[in-house]
Amino acid sequence: MTMLGAARDYWFRVLGRAGAYRNVWRLSPPAVVVLAYHEKQMRKEVYHLYDLARKLRNQVNKTDSTEVLSLDMLHTTEEIEKLAKHIRDLARG
Repeated sequence: MTMLGAARDYWFRVLGRAGAYRNVWRLSPPAVVVLAYHEKQMRKEVYHLYDLARKLRNQVNKTDSTEVLSLDMLHTTEEIEKLAKHIRDLARG
């Protein structure tokens, strides 16, 4: 199956309604493929964001941030910010 056929089948499963399905295909075929790729990428990065947030929560619970500021916590928060901005950009298209 071609990439375009896989993207078409994917969008049909996601949308499920024939009317919405037709509206998606008003876009050019490469745009639909790009949208499908962005959604896959976004899902993967959301799971990574969840892992980073869990890591940050554990770091915060382990340290007393009123007395010590952990550089590892700062690096984790910066990585979370970058990833959140990238996810936002993917969602915007």
